Amino acid sequence: MSIGGLQKVSLIDFPAHIAAVVFTKGCNFVCPFCFNRSLVLGTVPTISQRTVLTFLQQRQKLLDGVVITGGEPLLHDDLKMFLLAIKKMGYPIKLDTNGSLPDRLKKVLKKSLVDYLALDFKAPLDGRWNEAVGRSDFDFQIWQQSLKLLLDSGIPFELRTTVVPGIHDQTVLREMGQQLAKLIGVNQVNRVNRASGSSEVTRVLKPTWYWQNFQPGHCLDPQFDNHKPYSAAVLDDFLKTVKRCYSQIELRKY
Repeated sequence: MSIGGLQKVSLIDFPAHIAAVVFTKGCNFVCPFCFNRSLVLGTVPTISQRTVLTFLQQRQKLLDGVVITGGEPLLHDDLKMFLLAIKKMGYPIKLDTNGSLPDRLKKVLKKSLVDYLALDFKAPLDGRWNEAVGRSDFDFQIWQQSLKLLLDSGIPFELRTTVVPGIHDQTVLREMGQQLAKLIGVNQVNRVNRASGSSEVTRVLKPTWYWQNFQPGHCLDPQFDNHKPYSAAVLDDFLKTVKRCYSQIELRKY
């Protein structure tokens, strides 16, 4: 694991938890508006796994959760071992992912190594998604595979969008809400009861779609540092409109 940062406490990132946040280095996306430039490029000093695990061991009475974010954590081959070490301490774990690696995500879910996930929803699922992630060679259907894995897993998760002027406006966000509503459908799936082997219908709640405001200052593409974030009032107006398409939306304020 290549770790580039450790936030010792967060009251926001893991709902209903007092959590430490571990930042992994490196990402397979090059989102121009990303404000974790040094993590994506790997220019920050590396923090050893031992340092992080020792810290978590010492804070067991003060913390009740750990967030693994990036960068893109699933890029790291030894992520599962790191998650297992944290799990052995008794911590619930939240994992943030951009949804580009469904095969790796599936393995983490299968091992029950995470308790909550956040899936980035960058832009509408068409050519604009490719522009937002900075990868013209990536098929957004891969992201849809990750969404389906999460929906089928039964593990609680959220969707996240950084709302960026020049990429997102009310019309774009409404399109995204419509796409989500269609992808998630009626929120009812058939599952097989492992104990009895019988098929049963399970009701699945819509995941909350969190919006966070764009933060200029250290963007991957320096031109985006000149973009002025939307005001709280404008975001509020956007939210009221888009909620007609997808009701479970909240603004996350940092």
